[in-house]
Amino acid sequence: MFKVREFNDKHTCPLKDKVYEQRQAGSSLIGGMIRSKLTNHKRKYTPKDIIDDVKSDFGIDVSYMLAWRSKEKRMNVLRGVRSLRPIVVVDESHLKSYYTGTFISASTLDGAGHILPLAYGVIDSENDAAWSWFFEQFKEAYGDRKNMCIISDRNESIIKYVSRVYPAVPHFDCIWHLWNNVYKKFKKGHSKLSEIYFSMAKAYTQAEFDSLMEKVEKVDIRVKEYLELAGYEKWARLYAPVNKGWTMTSNIAESINITLLSVRELPIYDFLEEVRKMFGC
Repeated sequence: MFKVREFNDKHTCPLKDKVYEQRQAGSSLIGGMIRSKLTNHKRKYTPKDIIDDVKSDFGIDVSYMLAWRSKEKRMNVLRGVRSLRPIVVVDESHLKSYYTGTFISASTLDGAGHILPLAYGVIDSENDAAWSWFFEQFKEAYGDRKNMCIISDRNESIIKYVSRVYPAVPHFDCIWHLWNNVYKKFKKGHSKLSEIYFSMAKAYTQAEFDSLMEKVEKVDIRVKEYLELAGYEKWARLYAPVNKGWTMTSNIAESINITLLSVRELPIYDFLEEVRKMFGC
């Protein structure tokens, strides 16, 4: 139990001091303010220019070191975006809080092979409306890029709305998820088929692929028929219409989901805050 004994509602500090000089402007914030001025590579944009612009546009005083760090941080982001691989991996994971829901994300690899989250959201359930919304928002933000492809599990809504929102972009099945379907559907000889299947998915030549498929047929012809029905172009490197390199699974998205495992039980606001901090937003 407590009570206020005295309250002074008259402040002597000028408004400028309260609003501007005490503002915690970090390098990420300043970098966001100046990002449009860094896209023109022909322009020489110095830390002194940043200091002047931030003061003029936002009334914030920043040091030379902060201006320099802000520029370097934003330039690293721009370099990473320009060197992104055209492979987008989409995945989902269920939240465990009282209100449940599903966390969905799209991610890729940068030029150095590091995981780079591109977009994320929380939907009520995995249905057509939710995935339609996600891909429409993603396309507006990320666009359509040369040799782009999308990899996911065999979720029907994902496949449907990739083809509608990105009609010219090929969709590939995660070879690990496809193998799990084979494993569950055809128990016979799965220990032999596993090595053959993954070698076949990664085969570079027609002769190698055909030789491995003959081995599959000898073990269980139903598996051959199932993989044919799935579409060779969906999972086999040899038949892929674009070069997806070594990214043939949704593992990079699974890595994000595993990292978030412990926070999926949090209330939605707290969960999204943890995601924001992890992604460095």
